[in-house]
Amino acid sequence: MKKNRNPFVVPQNYSMTSSSDSDPSNGFQYQPPDNTGTILGIIGGILTVVGDGLATIGAVIQLNQDVQDDYISQKDDYEKDQETEKMQEQIEDLTKKIERLEKLLDAK
Repeated sequence: MKKNRNPFVVPQNYSMTSSSDSDPSNGFQYQPPDNTGTILGIIGGILTVVGDGLATIGAVIQLNQDVQDDYISQKDDYEKDQETEKMQEQIEDLTKKIERLEKLLDAK
């Protein structure tokens, strides 16, 4: 036969407050356990979860800012490259015109 091993089951013939416990003459007085460490552990766990959540939110915000900065930087670089190419074409066009003018002046 299997016995019930549940630690929370109190045997029927046992009273949580026996007559000897309630007798002040024996000097016994129940002191609840000091749960300060457990309570601080729970509070620390909660703060850890909140801190991790804030760190995640901060990382997402930073990632968003980095992507935005990278986009702006690439856009600026592209626009500068476009201006540089346009100026290079204008320089080449002017160089060809100068060469034609020199040929016309030399021909006269």
